[in-house]
Amino acid sequence: MSHPGPQPQLQQEHHDVVCVGFGLAAMSLGIALRESNSSASVTFLEEEAQSAWRPLGDLPGTVHMSSNFLYDMITLENPRSDFTFIRFLHGKKWLVDFTNLSSMQPPRVQFEEYLKWCAKQFKDEVRHDTKILSIEPVYSGNKKINSWNVFSLNRATGQRHIHTAEKVVICVDRQPYVPGILAKPELKPAVIHSSRCMTRLNELTNPSAPHVRIAIVGQTQQAAELFDELYDVRADRQVIWLVEDGSLQQEAQTSMTASLVPSSTTVTDRVPPELRFPHQSTNKPSSKPINKALLDRVYETQYAQKVKEPDSTKWKFQIKFNQVVTGAEKTSSGQIHLTTRDVAMGGQYAGEFDLVIAATGFVRSSTDTLLSSIISKRLLDGPSMTTDGDYAVNLRRGVLDPGVGLWCIGLIGEMETAVGEGSFKIMAERSARVARSITEAEMAKGKEDANHNKSSTVQAQL
Repeated sequence: MSHPGPQPQLQQEHHDVVCVGFGLAAMSLGIALRESNSSASVTFLEEEAQSAWRPLGDLPGTVHMSSNFLYDMITLENPRSDFTFIRFLHGKKWLVDFTNLSSMQPPRVQFEEYLKWCAKQFKDEVRHDTKILSIEPVYSGNKKINSWNVFSLNRATGQRHIHTAEKVVICVDRQPYVPGILAKPELKPAVIHSSRCMTRLNELTNPSAPHVRIAIVGQTQQAAELFDELYDVRADRQVIWLVEDGSLQQEAQTSMTASLVPSSTTVTDRVPPELRFPHQSTNKPSSKPINKALLDRVYETQYAQKVKEPDSTKWKFQIKFNQVVTGAEKTSSGQIHLTTRDVAMGGQYAGEFDLVIAATGFVRSSTDTLLSSIISKRLLDGPSMTTDGDYAVNLRRGVLDPGVGLWCIGLIGEMETAVGEGSFKIMAERSARVARSITEAEMAKGKEDANHNKSSTVQAQL
């Protein structure tokens, strides 16, 4: 009778702080902890392979960021930091060249280089290819939680690990949202999300490639950027942009709307920055108004075509408003047969496309799987997970030992957009809040240990 071989042993590691994820929010937290001179060492567990890690996603690099260059990872909290965008430019000898630009919004390709430059300074603390399986509480003799076990799987080797830490920070990511009609597995790879489309687009729009038809579905900033980018591509192509609304929304550009949150001297200082911005606290796909300059360029392309050809159905770059996708099927030739309904006029549109790009925003990742043990043990203070003003997860009173904590970034608000640009306005402050909370937990632990040692000394003398 044969016996199963020995099961692989779980490798256990101990850390001060474990951060689930290494996206923009996590990297910003790492910078804030370094700035706070915290003694805690941080280990980041990132599911994405290092070679595939893209801080701003797979979008056109020719456009500018939608936010001011001062909204970087740290400047609003510490302008003298070694991690500022200005410090990066100075080190690259690009500072004078940048000041000669007419815009205070840096080119996206340059800002992505800045983010990669920041990430390199954490290369020893990041574990790529690491999928998080669950987070489990560990109890002490007094039946309180004295640490957390983070169970993970190395996707490259198949090795399972246990990362034990008193402090765990979960950085909730946003996942690409593709409407159900376009999300059918058989439609891939002819249907792709806008955050992952540039490689495929470059293949299809090669100047030597045959005629190609591309559909863009959605009314996000990313949809407008792709439409504008494709207009300048030297290739035989036709692009149809399908917009559900009757118009495109313009981004507010006044100084008041671009202003940051109220001053720290007000009572709102205790409120997380996400809640000081207008938002809808839903899990609907995130979208945002489109940059005015970009909308102006889109209008100019439409006008230029109208001057040359009055019949808009013959244009190479068409925008069809009030269109709801009603069907998508793959043809024998590999194209996508797309059908839409005009919600205003009641008509229908049908066409075959070599590529359909879903520029339909993002949805927040669920934390239920990671926290299933915490939820089942009824450790949360309420029916669902909530956080306080410093992003600490609200757990039932008295369940934690001093120095132990669980934080979650990205659970509230709608500021996390496709490429993280919307979150830059609040990123530095948010990370500073979490870093301060972690430092306070360290101090509470130190005070508890000191009292325990003092009590032990007194008992020994007696």
